[in-house]
Formats: sequence, C-alpha cells, structure tokens
Amino acid sequence: MDIGLIATGGPPEIVERYVQTAEAVGFASLWASEHVVFFEDYEPTYPYSDGGRPPMATDTAMVEPLNLLSFIAAKTRHVRLGTGVFLLPQRNPVYTAKETSTVDLLSGGRLDFGIGVGWLREEFEAVNVPFEERGARCDEYIEILKRLWTQDVAEYSGRFYQLAPCIQQPHPVQKPHPPILIGGTSAPAIRRAALRGDGWVAINLSPEETAEKFASLKAQRLAAGLSMDGFRSTLMAVNFPIEPKDLGRYRDVGIDQIVLPPMKGDRVLRSPDRDKLPAILVLLTYWYLPAVRKASLYRLSARFLSQGEHWSSPLLFSREPDGHWFTSTRRHVGSAK
Repeated sequence: MDIGLIATGGPPEIVERYVQTAEAVGFASLWASEHVVFFEDYEPTYPYSDGGRPPMATDTAMVEPLNLLSFIAAKTRHVRLGTGVFLLPQRNPVYTAKETSTVDLLSGGRLDFGIGVGWLREEFEAVNVPFEERGARCDEYIEILKRLWTQDVAEYSGRFYQLAPCIQQPHPVQKPHPPILIGGTSAPAIRRAALRGDGWVAINLSPEETAEKFASLKAQRLAAGLSMDGFRSTLMAVNFPIEPKDLGRYRDVGIDQIVLPPMKGDRVLRSPDRDKLPAILVLLTYWYLPAVRKASLYRLSARFLSQGEHWSSPLLFSREPDGHWFTSTRRHVGSAK
C-alpha cells in the first residue's frame, strides 16, 4: 500500500525542504487541497466531521493547489502529485484543462487529478457560481476536460457550457490523460466515481464503511461494462484516526493508498510491515528554519504524540499580525484534550 502526505503552503524555502524530505523518506505522493476563501460565519455542512466544520481555522493560509503542485514538481523528482480535492464546478473548465495539462507536463506526468463538487455554499456564492446542480455541472466539466486533453480540435455543447471548436496545446504527458479521481462518499459521488472516474478518493471512512461504499462503486462500474483494471482508490484521513495496524484492513477492502496529515504520516511509515526511516523528527526539523521556532514545534509535537493516539493535525500555516508564519493550533480534531 502506498502512503501519501498532505502538503501545505508557506514560505518557499520551508515548502521546498518539507517536500524534498517527504520524498526522500518514502512517501509516495503529496497532495494539495483547495478552498479559495473561508468565512467566519457559514452553514456548518462539512460532510466529514460530526460538527459540520472542517479541521482548520478560518484564517488558515491555504495556497492555490495547482500553483503549489507546480512548485513541488520543480523541487522533486518522482513523487506523485495529487489534488485532494480540486473543486471542479467552481472553476472555468477550459482554464482548468490548460492548468492541469501544464502541471502534468512540467512534472513529467505525475499529476493525479482528484476532484469534488464542494460543500460550502458561501464559497460558490463568492465566485459567482450556482451551488445548485453543481454535480451535473461537474459531470459536464469532466467531459470538457477529457476532450481538451485528448482531441486535436475539441468542442462541446451542454446545459452549462458551450465550447466552439478550438485547439488547446500542450496535451498532458499521461495518456490518455491524468487520472481523474472522484472525491466524496455520498451516493452521487460513488456513482460519479464508478461511471466517470479513473479512481476514487474516500475521506474519513472506517474500514467497514469503506468496504460498503467500495462494493457499491465496483458493482455500478461493472454493471456499466467498465473495467476495474487500473482503477485506484485512495483514502484521505483529513481528521480521522488511522494507525499502522489499520493498513491491512483498508487494503483488504479495496484501498490502494492512504493519504495522511504530517503528524500521522510518520506513525504509519514506522509500521512493522514497512521498512522506512522514522520521518517525524526529520520533517519537523525542516518545518521552521529559525532554531527558536524549531524548539517550540518539537514541544508541540511531543505533546500531541504523548497525550493522544488520534491527533490528526495537518499543521497548516497561519500568519500572525507581525507577519510571521506559525502553525494554526486554534482548532484541532482528535481524542487528546
């Protein structure tokens, strides 16, 4: 089973050392998430936590994912680059096709394009895209991407988008195109993954829940006459407890890769069935350059690891009023108190 790691933004020298170290110690992939804006007040409809709110502060400095992956591509050699997940219906599909093919070209064909339909109505309103029927819009945009990625002259006519015959080059390095991984655990997301995806990105599921949803996905895909060959399933543990002993259970129910926040990544890499270097101290060493901040972060990491097994903090960056970068600790999810 492959182990991936959620990548975060920050000062470029920190991101560079972080991703190069992650690649060196054995992580198979690095993933960038997306939200273009957050809100102090919003409807708590996040589907992957009990309280309906994501595990990051509203002022988290989340950088744009394709720009981040382009930077990571220039600083690494072979690690896969994933979006987890890209909010496709919020975007213009023609620009998305151009930007993703560019990342795939510059990375030498390493892009895994994870997409979702989004959950935050206020974010859709901020970019002036209707929240309703975002799933149907996403389906059209997937088809537009495939045509622009693969056809010499592409055109499209649908409910949500009209594209006159046009030429877009370069095409992606990967053929026929970068894998499209459909994110989500709802019934529509499972159906979309089965019928339109090259893979599935599950989020915060137990092995039992994964087994049930993957069985449904597989049945729908086979019923449509589509093969499971080459289809890859990834589980992202955004704020969800996963330990090394869980790897076999997830593998047995169809998961090919687990993507973890940095704090959990080391625990899985130190699993008895993986011959990997202990990564956490190495990763944390490179997180902040000034020694005084390193000492502070070591104390913070020690507290996480000693007080609870189920801390799952991606250590996202936030700016303080003086302009310095610090990890956001205002909202954590887990069993530690």
